[in-house]
Amino acid sequence: QNWIQFSLSSVSKDKRTRVNINLLEYFKSFQNIWSKTLEFRKVTLVLPDQKQGKYLLHAFPIDIDSIFNNLLANSLDAFKRPGTQAAQRKIFIKVAETKQNLQMTYEDTGPGLDANIKNPYQILEPFFTTKVDNTGKEVGTGLGMWIVKNIVDEYKGEIEILNKRPGFKIKIILPKPKAHD
Repeated sequence: QNWIQFSLSSVSKDKRTRVNINLLEYFKSFQNIWSKTLEFRKVTLVLPDQKQGKYLLHAFPIDIDSIFNNLLANSLDAFKRPGTQAAQRKIFIKVAETKQNLQMTYEDTGPGLDANIKNPYQILEPFFTTKVDNTGKEVGTGLGMWIVKNIVDEYKGEIEILNKRPGFKIKIILPKPKAHD
């Protein structure tokens, strides 16, 4: 039921129009949409302090959804891997701003990237996956992080992988639109 609600909210027409998104309000709504799944999986989502201010991003809401839904789905999968204690299942989202850009940092307390990954930026390549089932068969599509990269590239932004193991931390930097945009 939660998945149907999430799916329907993701494809609504108002998400396919470029608008000014207040990121603090966006992340609160994101948390509400995922609340049942997070509760069921015993994951705590820590959002930026609402008193921080107003971080406005001119974007298609569906693009921001695609970025953070993929990151969250990866964290939820990682939390199922051996060695992750339920009490330690946390995700942190932070937002910062400079004159030129908005920076969104996403961090989880999971096991991090697979130890066989030497270059963490490989996860941004199409079809790259380390997700396997109990028999060792690949089950991931390898498209989630590639989609994240493509969206960030479309906005002429950057991705920095700040921590790969243990835990995972990524910073997404999106330029603010120029006054004439």
